[in-house]
Amino acid sequence: PGRTSAAPRNATSTSAFAWRRVGCGREPGRFLGLQSRRGLDGFGMATARQRSHANGRASERVLPEASLSKPSGTREEGNNDVVSILLLLLLYTLQGIPMGLCSSVPFLLQDSAVSYSEQAVFSLASSPFSVKLLWAPLVDSVFSSRVGHRKSWLLPIQLLVAIVMIGARQQVDVWIGHTGELPSVRKLTAFFTFLYFLMATQDIAVDGWALTMLSRARVGYASTCNSVGQTLGFFLANVGFLALNDEGTCNKYLRTTPKEGGMVTLSSFMAFWGWVFLVSTILICFKREAKDHETIEDPKTAYINVFHVLCLRPVQKFSVILLTCRIGFGLVDGATFLKLTEYGVPKTEIAFFSPLMGILGVVTPLALSSLISGPKPLNLFLTGMPLRLIVGILYAFMLVLAKAAYASPDNPKMFFYAYTLFCVTLHQVASSMMFTSQMAFYARVSDPKMGGTYMTLLNTISNLGGKWTTTVAIWALDFYSFDSLLAVSTVLGAIWLILGWRTTSSLQATPIKQWHYGSARAKV
Repeated sequence: PGRTSAAPRNATSTSAFAWRRVGCGREPGRFLGLQSRRGLDGFGMATARQRSHANGRASERVLPEASLSKPSGTREEGNNDVVSILLLLLLYTLQGIPMGLCSSVPFLLQDSAVSYSEQAVFSLASSPFSVKLLWAPLVDSVFSSRVGHRKSWLLPIQLLVAIVMIGARQQVDVWIGHTGELPSVRKLTAFFTFLYFLMATQDIAVDGWALTMLSRARVGYASTCNSVGQTLGFFLANVGFLALNDEGTCNKYLRTTPKEGGMVTLSSFMAFWGWVFLVSTILICFKREAKDHETIEDPKTAYINVFHVLCLRPVQKFSVILLTCRIGFGLVDGATFLKLTEYGVPKTEIAFFSPLMGILGVVTPLALSSLISGPKPLNLFLTGMPLRLIVGILYAFMLVLAKAAYASPDNPKMFFYAYTLFCVTLHQVASSMMFTSQMAFYARVSDPKMGGTYMTLLNTISNLGGKWTTTVAIWALDFYSFDSLLAVSTVLGAIWLILGWRTTSSLQATPIKQWHYGSARAKV
């Protein structure tokens, strides 16, 4: 207090570019409307720089925090974090429902002898998650302040999802071929692409709300809610639907008297979740959303900021990593279970392994939460990558065992079940390690001023990296054998590890300000 320091004239105040930093995985700090380059002094008091023209030196005067202009309402600290976490879990779970249903369709199409080329076409249904950056700035900048920044999009989007899922229930059975007609892959692709578009928009709004919904101390739980919720929703709509849709499973485990057909059809299952979406939309209306005084109002400015963020060197390096890191296991992720059904493994038996995947998908992120809360969450990502490559090799042997076990109904299958159980467990743990650490790193480096757009940018690039590798791998199966494609992808994955390990690890040491366009510009 009372000390003076010399400073160049152009280093007065960064308030023109200062904004509130919302928990990016570093120490909470203080969130002030006005900050000098020094930030806080040793006593935790904020300093406002005042220039004295009398002696040509810059002086500092200590002001109480309360006397500074501090925008309020950016973070809903007055709300109960337990309620907020439960709401986030609900929203992310609902987000996983259309994803799970979409992933169930290839198994239904496999029964109709649909080619792998057509399966590759249907795999494009999830493309909206890979290009949602195109409209993410609109979601962040266009809203009604009366309704709420995020609720302005969540309410109509979820209502529209409910209408689409309930209204299209009869046509879906026709498109899937359950009425005796040939499956219409293109119509199914168009329908689920629209559903994915709606869910991608919901994801943008939820990601942005998650950054401000939780208190500073618990903002890291947003990535856990994302991972657990999406996994749970996917499990319910994928495993749950396949089990309830299968006649053999229902008669053996769920019915006292055997009947023809499953307990649900795709249309009835989809209609049920449509009503759940409708009820959840009503519940969201009662959730208070704090006003955000620092939101970018101009959509043009939002798009310009996205362009500038893409020009940042750390973002460019990380984008290359996200676009290429799945090249070693895109084939395994997209085609293994399709090959199992081709070799005679019933969908019901494949579904028996799915509950384990669902449980691990929920438990693993929770168990790993302490490992991703530090300054280097991507260490877990790098540990999971070689495990995924090893799983790919193990899956190749699993297909060999499946072909031998199901060559005859009398062949023993116990060893195949045990081996598959081991492979599925290892795969799910490795996948959760990579996904959870990615989400934690996104939350750490994202700029809260851009709301959900920054998170959406990184998620979009990651989804695009997963989409192109899987689609190309499935398409190539019509021309090359699974084993040859697996050998090529494994070699490429090993090369990626050698070349990309150091770059990925070094990005964690990059100062957070270098990930934010405004801070980088202010520094210059």
